[in-house]
Amino acid sequence: MKIYILSLFLIASLCADNFTLENKLSITTGTYVKHISPRNSEHSYEGFKNQYIDIRYQISPNSKIVIGTLKNSQANRCLLLGLEHKWYDLGKRISFKGLYAYSGEFFFDAFDSCSNGGSYKDVKDKIGIGFVPYIYHGFEFELSKNISLDAGFLLPLVAVVGLRFNF
Repeated sequence: MKIYILSLFLIASLCADNFTLENKLSITTGTYVKHISPRNSEHSYEGFKNQYIDIRYQISPNSKIVIGTLKNSQANRCLLLGLEHKWYDLGKRISFKGLYAYSGEFFFDAFDSCSNGGSYKDVKDKIGIGFVPYIYHGFEFELSKNISLDAGFLLPLVAVVGLRFNF
């Protein structure tokens, strides 16, 4: 797990222009996932077993670059690259956000097996690279200045709740 975290910090620092940590960095972890549909035995990595962790770096007042890793439903390690956008503030501590990301294979050995099953394999069989688009919409509830709770849905119908630490 340490190699994944170090890789995430390295990629975040290389991708961000004028990288500063002043109220721009956040880490999401402790994510709970529940597949609502379809319901079958393929989704063996529900709950907290997905080992999701990401680093988010603010690039504008409403947008963040997201770099992370997770275990997909088949327990294969995948890379997550995307963009989070805050669409609406719904009060002082609640906002509506979207995450639009690539989840799949990457050139590091740790992510080679991402497309060994499920939708990732179906896409790899058709176009040569195993990935799925992640489209998430949900609410961020600011519990304190440094801690918030995200809750929403990942398409097609996956409920997601995660804990975010803001720095």
